[in-house]
Amino acid sequence: MCGICGFTWDDQNLIRSMGDKIKHRGPEQEGFYIDDHVSLCCERLKILDLRETAKQPQHNEDSSIWVVLNGEIYNFRELRKKLEKNHTFYTNSDTEVILHAYEEYGEDCVNHFNGMFAFAIWDTNKKKLFLARDRLGVKPLFYCSMNGNLMFSSEIKSILQLEEIKRKLNFNALSQFLTYAYTIDGQTLFENIYELLPGQKLIYSFEDRTFKISNYWELNLRKSNDSESLTIEKLEKYLKKSIKLRLESDAPVGALLSGGLDSSIMVAMLSKITDEPVKTFTTGFGHELDEYREAKIVADHCSTDHTEIELSYKKL
Repeated sequence: MCGICGFTWDDQNLIRSMGDKIKHRGPEQEGFYIDDHVSLCCERLKILDLRETAKQPQHNEDSSIWVVLNGEIYNFRELRKKLEKNHTFYTNSDTEVILHAYEEYGEDCVNHFNGMFAFAIWDTNKKKLFLARDRLGVKPLFYCSMNGNLMFSSEIKSILQLEEIKRKLNFNALSQFLTYAYTIDGQTLFENIYELLPGQKLIYSFEDRTFKISNYWELNLRKSNDSESLTIEKLEKYLKKSIKLRLESDAPVGALLSGGLDSSIMVAMLSKITDEPVKTFTTGFGHELDEYREAKIVADHCSTDHTEIELSYKKL
């Protein structure tokens, strides 16, 4: 998990204040890019390429394009092989792949990514800011527009560091939340602060100080006539492929295990495809509903390196 934020003017103090508010998302490395048009920040949690040279924001060959990323591009190695024919890389990170994919494919680069991501690209030549969020909205991204400018961040409290943004309750969003347990159209509980929805991209142009949001992906449900056995076979194949993609890391890999169906299946399949025992972690709160017992059954069955963590109110 990382934290990204930025806005469409230069203000070193504000961007540092915004970064401080999301530092818990990425406490290992902090980076900034500031020019006359934009201010960008990334609070990074290191996953791929742990060197100082891989810190964000990252740039292309001539430093005309910059990017900040929260997330992971699972197919970055495959993309990199294609892009190396025309582009020079200076890191081994998945973040840099976004840069060169943008150079190669433009805004359509987002259609080439398999991953969970929220990123911002600043194109100094075309004078535009390009934001995008992954297809299912795993990584958060919020934005606010005022007086022809745009702000964005991984968390709302970072945006609220600008004093001009009033902390007014959005009653329409509150009504949605009380009805559905979530907001349905990108509104948040704060007036004039919105969530970029899953599968959307946002383009901000400095020429006319306006932005446009569009969908680059939508969920397409189709009825299947496959038999139950074939469906199970396909599901296992997709799950195994998905888990293998997520094992790509230069940092130690572990799994959160609740003892429920989802995490238990994940840990079981992970145990089959890794040589070393999987490191699993279960959190409880000193409550009768804690799932230590269920998680321990799965951990023992899969012979994992299991750790139980208790978070009580006294420790918080």
